[in-house]
Amino acid sequence: MNQFFSEQNTLLEQTLGKQREGLEEVIKELQTVFQEDAKQMSEEIITSMDKIQKTTETVAHLANTTGLTSAERLGQIQEISRTLGSESQKINQAYEKLIQNFNQGLDTWNQHLTQYFEQANDTYQQGREQSEQAAAEVCNQLNATSHNLMGVAEYLVTAANDLQNTQERR
Repeated sequence: MNQFFSEQNTLLEQTLGKQREGLEEVIKELQTVFQEDAKQMSEEIITSMDKIQKTTETVAHLANTTGLTSAERLGQIQEISRTLGSESQKINQAYEKLIQNFNQGLDTWNQHLTQYFEQANDTYQQGREQSEQAAAEVCNQLNATSHNLMGVAEYLVTAANDLQNTQERR
């Protein structure tokens, strides 16, 4: 019986081990993808910020070259500044949304992983309980059979004694 349970336990551990290894690979792949996406987004933001900086420098240079005495030019520069600020705000909002979506994805993934492990544990426990019940039933049946065999053995001993007593009387 111990060997049977040991074999069942070994098989179950091997199965769960394979599933755990598969999940670890999925986690590693997700981390790699998320890191690559975050790196790419970071590079795009840096590139956008560099373009904004160059545009600002160009506008400042243009303002210095033409002078800021004209109210019309000053209005144009103010409009450009507002546009640059608006674009910068849009970039920041997009980056914040990316972070929020990334965190939501990780939370969802963690919830699914937790559910999976809970289900795997429940399945393992149920299988173990069923194995123990089956082993107990086999033991009960073996016990009943051994009692029956003892009864038969007692009957045979009694019959042999009776036979011997009958032959001695003759």
